[in-house]
Amino acid sequence: MKPDAYTLSGKSGTGILTDTDMIMWLVGYLERNDSPYFYAMNFKTNDFGALHLARYEITKDILRELELID
Repeated sequence: MKPDAYTLSGKSGTGILTDTDMIMWLVGYLERNDSPYFYAMNFKTNDFGALHLARYEITKDILRELELID
C-alpha cells in the first residue's frame, strides 16, 4: 500500500481520575478507498510520561493487524 493510500485522523485526550491515576484516549478515523473506519481506545495509567505515546502505537498496531495500514 502506498503511504498516501489512506488518511489517518484523530484526537487525543487525558483526564485525571484520582491523585495517582489518569485516563488517556484516542478517537478518530481512517479513510481508505473512500471508506471510513472509526476507532476509539482508552486506558488507565499512573505514568503519563512513560505512556503518553502508547495510545498512538497501540492504535496503529491494531490498524496494521487489520491490514488497513502498513
